[in-house]
Amino acid sequence: MSIPANNGVHSSGPAGEAELAAAVVAQSRIFAEAIRTIENLQGDVDLRNPSSQPAISQLQSALDKVASAQFDVAAAHQRFKQTGRRLSIGMQDQLHDHEEMLRQLLVRIDQVQKRFESAKEDLIPKMDHDVRRRSMHSAYKQSLRTI
Repeated sequence: MSIPANNGVHSSGPAGEAELAAAVVAQSRIFAEAIRTIENLQGDVDLRNPSSQPAISQLQSALDKVASAQFDVAAAHQRFKQTGRRLSIGMQDQLHDHEEMLRQLLVRIDQVQKRFESAKEDLIPKMDHDVRRRSMHSAYKQSLRTI
């Protein structure tokens, strides 16, 4: 999705709409960054690998930015609503594109969540086995000390 250079609003747009458009554009950029981060993480074959940790941290940071940007958009939207004016056609189009980008982000989040759940399900039996092995090893060492 491309983001209009003029924020999708003509200079003759209604008061408050330019602020809303700027907030939406900023949030769209954050959505695009989050989508790229998720795509990079999905390319990681083994999420259990410690080398994946920086990408996972980037994902968390990107999702925090998404949540934070929502507050800015909501505040700008509320101020625009208080003007009592209707959105321009350009702004409606921009919001439609923004909504589509949000849908793409949600699909990517769902996909990566499923990958994390799958990795977790793979790790649980291995961790149980490792805990059992360590426990048995510890018990064996303890029994050797008592002999």
